[in-house]
Amino acid sequence: MRHLGFAIVLAMGATAACDPPQPRVAPWVAPAADAPPGPEAMYLEMNQGDMKTADALLQDLWPARGYPDAKLAWPLTWKEDPYKDAYFRFMFYSLRHTEHLLWAYQTTHDRRYLDKLIGVLDSYVAYDATRAPDVDSFDNAHAASYRAMVLTNVYFKLQQFGELSPTLQTGIRDSLQRLGVFLVLTKSFEGHANHGFTEAAALLVVAHNFPDLDGAASWRAMGIERLEQMRVTNIDADGVDIENSPFHHLLVLGLVAQIGNWSAQYEPAISEQLTVASVRGTSNRMQGWVSEVYGKKIAADAVEYNRHSKNASFATLIATGARAALGKPPTIRQSIDAGTGERTIGVCAYGADNTIRISREGAPEASVIVIGGGGC
Repeated sequence: MRHLGFAIVLAMGATAACDPPQPRVAPWVAPAADAPPGPEAMYLEMNQGDMKTADALLQDLWPARGYPDAKLAWPLTWKEDPYKDAYFRFMFYSLRHTEHLLWAYQTTHDRRYLDKLIGVLDSYVAYDATRAPDVDSFDNAHAASYRAMVLTNVYFKLQQFGELSPTLQTGIRDSLQRLGVFLVLTKSFEGHANHGFTEAAALLVVAHNFPDLDGAASWRAMGIERLEQMRVTNIDADGVDIENSPFHHLLVLGLVAQIGNWSAQYEPAISEQLTVASVRGTSNRMQGWVSEVYGKKIAADAVEYNRHSKNASFATLIATGARAALGKPPTIRQSIDAGTGERTIGVCAYGADNTIRISREGAPEASVIVIGGGGC
């Protein structure tokens, strides 16, 4: 199997107190990435979760970044937007929170998690069959692409459990048919940013697993074409993500590593193309960014989590990217503030004495991702 990683590894060393630490380049080593769990799950997060979030969902408490968990009425109306918050809508309408229920059932075999999962899905497919278009919820392209991945994975998992009813089977297939038609549209592809990787990859996942759906062959072709476009336009010739932040570089590494590992088994031609792109270049630009972070003590872009275990899958994505860069698994560190209960998840990637703290602009100090640093 071919494994992916960008030709960029940073190793940090201590420097004089008056000078900002300078990065040191180490030889690149091909990473040993986890194999995808099956053709139905390209991203590792599809089969991950945590018990705290799963238990909260049993009580109709849904995760909300930056807000208390949202107590939603049951049954769901599929008009939920308790905080008028784009990120809440993205996570809720992507169905990604249901990953916790699937994981909890697979882990414990407690029927309560399975019943809740099926209840959410039954409600969703019934609503989706007749709903009007809504660009703020269901028809956000990024949310829709993740929803296609979640539905594909859960379809086959429920089938394996012997728990896929005829009604739900038809409902999920019909929903995936509509998602394929939607995602193949030009307006549903954000090729200018990292969203485009998932929006293209979702077409491949659906087409591979449901080749009998009307249009599946064209979805596959479009997914391949768009991934090639992402390779050419979003990964510069030196192997660095165009979004120009260490955080997003690791995020894209995680996406590309997982897409590439899946493709190595199920779409080898794509894996070969991405591998060619992944081993190019130098780390000159990344060195510059890291020096700036150290020297000016500035925060980089958009760390997507600061509290609750709901962020475990996102930490795994960053860790996958860090491993792709390092050639070895990073350490994941987490801590809980005794006063606020806020949870910080750090990916300690470089094992140096100095710490890069990357936080979302304007976010609380507790909202950080730690890359490197003493005590990791």
